[in-house]
Amino acid sequence: GQRWISASRWWGAGKDKQAMEIDFIAKSDSGDSILIGEAKMNLSGSPDAELSKLADKGKNLPFATGDTVIVPVLFVAEANRSAGRHKQIFNADDVLTALK
Repeated sequence: GQRWISASRWWGAGKDKQAMEIDFIAKSDSGDSILIGEAKMNLSGSPDAELSKLADKGKNLPFATGDTVIVPVLFVAEANRSAGRHKQIFNADDVLTALK
C-alpha cells in the first residue's frame, strides 16, 4: 500500500488564485500522490459527488502537477449507509479500529 508523510492542515491560494482551506493533506513518500481530506459531521450530498468535489479541490492546489495523483478521503462522524461501499469514506469506528 501507499505510505504517507504526516498530514497537516493547509491554507493558501489555489491555482485559480482563490483562497482554499484543506482540513488535512499529506504527500506520499514517493512524492507522486497527495492525500486530501475533509472532516464532516455528515454527508449532505451523494458520496460520489462529495469525493469528486474534493478531488477537484486537490487538482487546484498550487503544488499539484498534471502527473500528481490526488487521493480524496472523507472522515464523516455519521456516515450514512450509501457511504459504506466507498473505500475513501471513514467514520469514527473505522479510525478507532485502525488505532487498535
